[in-house]
Amino acid sequence: ESVIAVRPEETLQPHLESYQTNRELRFDINNGITLCDTCHKLFHYLYGYIDNNTSQYQEFKRNAEAAQ
Repeated sequence: ESVIAVRPEETLQPHLESYQTNRELRFDINNGITLCDTCHKLFHYLYGYIDNNTSQYQEFKRNAEAAQ
């Protein structure tokens, strides 16, 4: 699902809903996505590291797809 295609060994599995503020979702596999390291860093550059959520990811993905 990564926006930028890379080798599988370069992927990360960040949380959709913030790890810090959603304790009940920390280990829920449905609260994770697969991103390459570049996409992960770009996401946090744009949206910060605190209180991230699914809506931010959906916006990020739409914008990335529109740019391609």
